[in-house]
Amino acid sequence: MTEHRSEILLWLFVIFSGIAVGGGLYEMRITVPQWFSRSPESGIRVNGEAMRSADAGRRFWVYVTTVPLTLLTLASPGGGLASPGPMAGVVTHRSCDLSRRENRESASSDSLTPVSGRPAGG
Repeated sequence: MTEHRSEILLWLFVIFSGIAVGGGLYEMRITVPQWFSRSPESGIRVNGEAMRSADAGRRFWVYVTTVPLTLLTLASPGGGLASPGPMAGVVTHRSCDLSRRENRESASSDSLTPVSGRPAGG
């Protein structure tokens, strides 16, 4: 069981990610159009009651994305480190690379140019 833990975690992540993508496509194509209607006088009208009755956030998304994908994301580095072979080195290298990149970005954050295109303070 322990030798297959990283593979199981990966497959669970793939399955739940696929369910999340499918749920998003379903919601975009089927559910969201039910929330709006067109009328010649006022254009697009929002149906608030349909939005409240669907309640997709609590009835679907919390069970598919928030809980399982968060837990699987948090468990993945542990599964990668426990795996035999080069995978443990890849996980360790990536986490060190990310921390170095964060340190570099925080050190250079004083010289960032704002969205306006002018240097700060000028």
